[in-house]
This record gives sequence, structure tokens and C-alpha cells, in this order.
Amino acid sequence: MGAAFVTDGYRRKALAVVRSLGRAGIRTVVGDTAPVSFAGLSRYCRGRARYPSPVGAPGEFVRWLAKHLDRGDYDVCIPLDEDTLDVVLRARDRLPSGVSLPFVAYETFQIARDKARALERAAALGIPCPATVAPRGPDELGGVYERLRFPVLVKPRRSLGSRGIRYVAEPEGLPEAYRRVHGEFPAPIVQECLPRSGAGFGVAALFNGKSEPRAVFVHRRIREYPVSGGPSTCRVSVDDPALAETAIRLLTALGWVGVAMVEFKLDLRDGIVKLLEINPRFWGSLPLAIAAGVDFPVLLYRLATEGDVEPVRSYEVGITGISEYGDILHFVRTHERGKMLRSVLQLEWRRLHFDTLAWDDPLPFFAYPFVHLARRVVGG
Repeated sequence: MGAAFVTDGYRRKALAVVRSLGRAGIRTVVGDTAPVSFAGLSRYCRGRARYPSPVGAPGEFVRWLAKHLDRGDYDVCIPLDEDTLDVVLRARDRLPSGVSLPFVAYETFQIARDKARALERAAALGIPCPATVAPRGPDELGGVYERLRFPVLVKPRRSLGSRGIRYVAEPEGLPEAYRRVHGEFPAPIVQECLPRSGAGFGVAALFNGKSEPRAVFVHRRIREYPVSGGPSTCRVSVDDPALAETAIRLLTALGWVGVAMVEFKLDLRDGIVKLLEINPRFWGSLPLAIAAGVDFPVLLYRLATEGDVEPVRSYEVGITGISEYGDILHFVRTHERGKMLRSVLQLEWRRLHFDTLAWDDPLPFFAYPFVHLARRVVGG
């Protein structure tokens, strides 16, 4: 087989991509802004590269990437971080034509990553969404008081995990909360706050170059960190054809190409599952999909190099995926430690998969805390 260049090696999902491609016999090189990256420690990584920051120096990064891809004998380039993907898609015509970039067009990517625009498109398709207002600044909050009931959430337009999200319980607290978020993430949205205990779902999908679905996978969130709302630390594969069809319908209407993960949440007030956002790139819980039988990285690589793949129509339901360090943080911060321990002890261990720990590739798991600490201290 050929070779792939994977960016953002410090991300845990980069490790999942590298392991997946490497186990399939695909030579994989990992890039990052730091000299040592998490995924670069994997035994399946066949090369490492350090590049300029896509955020701090996008022009330098594009020039570096074009040269690296040109001389690296690659078939495919796989940017992982949303900011990196933004820069790469915008510079698509400056990259070597012989290296495939199997992702959606830049304009469509921008629609999907903007919560306000994505929710607007979904609502036009009749897909249920939380009530949302998108002011252009602090002086346009009047519509919030007219259209939303409190409590509300002030959210950056882009998905940043739990960063930048502020909970506002009463109307009088909105102006200050909005100004704070707006100062860091311009023109955030304001959205009604769905009941926290409602189940969260993610629908991951892969589309070919004709915007035809080739794989779909659904998971339900069990735990997350921060406890108040953030990336999932424990989740389970589920079968939900109706929810999968909703996500496919939305992405098809956008003309999607490549991978995406659509997030939903059950609104306990009316029993309706509602769209939260589109993640227009690989997602953090990717290892669970791979463990359940939907190997998105290999499928994406084959789409890029072979033109198409046979649709993946099934996967194993009931597989539990745990983000080890994230779940430890959840345990430390939660007030329901006893309940969490009981749920862990009741798991079927043969159907449990860890995001990072793998007996055929143990170094990344044990090195992760040190790599993470070094990145915080040194930067990169």
C-alpha cells in the first residue's frame, strides 16, 4: 500500500488514525508543531515531522506542507484538527495534485463548523434543534429575551469542546456572560439549555466524492468531562436507524464529502432528540467506532486512493469505549462516584475498549501524561 501524512499528532484521535492505518499496512507519517507528539510514539508511526503552527503562521505552514507532501511520496493527506483543516482546505490548490485530500469543499466546511448556519440549514430540513438566537454582538441581545426561555447557554459558533461555553440561569446575567464570550469568540450564539440529564448521541458518517453515504455509526454518551458538559469520556455503540437517517439527510443536503460527526441530545421536556452541532472532521470518540467494526480512517484512505468503497451497513452494538484519563478526571470531579463505580463494575470486560491503552502498542498510553505536561510547559 501507499502512504499517508497525518497532522496534529498531539491529539488522541491522531493515535487512533495512525494505529488504524498502520495495522492495515499503510505507511503513516505524523506531523505536529512540537518535537514530540503523542501519536508519533506509536509503533505504527513510520516517520515524524515538525511544522510551523497552522494557527500562528498559516502561510509558513502551507508552504512547509506543500514541500513536505511533494517530496514524501504520499497518497493522502489527513488533517485532523479543525483549525488545521481550515487552513489546508483553503490552500487546496497550492498542494501537490498527486496527493489526495478527501474532504469537503472549503465553503461547505465553513457552513458546517458554524453552529448558527448549520442549525439554520437543519431547521430548513425539518430537523429538530434547540431554540437558538445568533446576535452579531452585545447590542443585539433583544431577540434572546423575546425568543428564548432561561436558562440559556452562550456558545462560540465553532465547536471547542467545553471552551467558551457559559451557562446563564437568569436574564439579568446574560449581558455580562455574552460580552465575556464575545471578547474571545466573536458573535457567539445563545441557545436554550436542554436538561442536562438527557442522553447525548453522536452519528459519525463517511461520504464518497458524489456525496453518497458509505458508512455510518451511532454512539450514546455515558459520561463526559468536564462533568458539566464536554467531550465524552465513556460511550457505547447503539443501533438507531432513525437518528442515523437524520444525520445522513443533513449531510447529504450539504453535499458532504469525507468524514463528519453530528451531535444530538434528547430534550427530556418533550422527548425529542435535537441537533446540537456538526463536527466537520474526525472526532474524539473515533476509537469506539473502529473497535465496533467501522474503520473510518482506512475507509477514508481507500476512498481517496480507490475512488469508492462498498458501504459498511452494520457494526457491533454494545461495545463500550472509555477515554482512560478523561474518565479518571470525571471520577475525581463527579458527586456520583459510587454510581460510576457500580456502572464500571457491571461492564462486560470483553466488550470494553480503551481509547489509548493497546497491548500491541503500549507506549502512547504510559507516555501520554508526560507528553501532555511537556506540551503545556514548552508549548508547541
